Amino acid sequence: MEFEEFKQPFIDFMRLFNPCPEFKEALNNCESYSQLRHQIYKFSDDIAENLNSKSFIDLEDDIDDLEYEVSELKGIISDLEEKLNNSLAIEPNDLDDIFKRDFIIEYHKQYTPWEIELLLKNGKKYLNNI
Repeated sequence: MEFEEFKQPFIDFMRLFNPCPEFKEALNNCESYSQLRHQIYKFSDDIAENLNSKSFIDLEDDIDDLEYEVSELKGIISDLEEKLNNSLAIEPNDLDDIFKRDFIIEYHKQYTPWEIELLLKNGKKYLNNI
């Protein structure tokens, strides 16, 4: 095979890796196999660095790992949402709980949360002053 027949497909192949302009020019100026070999050796560190990027297989593994992590996090979120919903639910166990729930439902729009908190904390003081 003549060098020129080999050189052009090789240059086209190397362009897939987006080589630096100096390497492109060096490849274009090569006139023999030995010059080509010399230029490849001269730019070998750059070539190795460029080719050392992650392969598609590695990226697919990374994607699989991240999808698994997302799935686990969704499960954790679901568990936390369930715990939150259970902690917010007021299940009446006795008559006092029913009155408390009814009070909150009836008066929650008339008082701010901090006012309700003050009334609940200091309610006996207010009742004793009546």
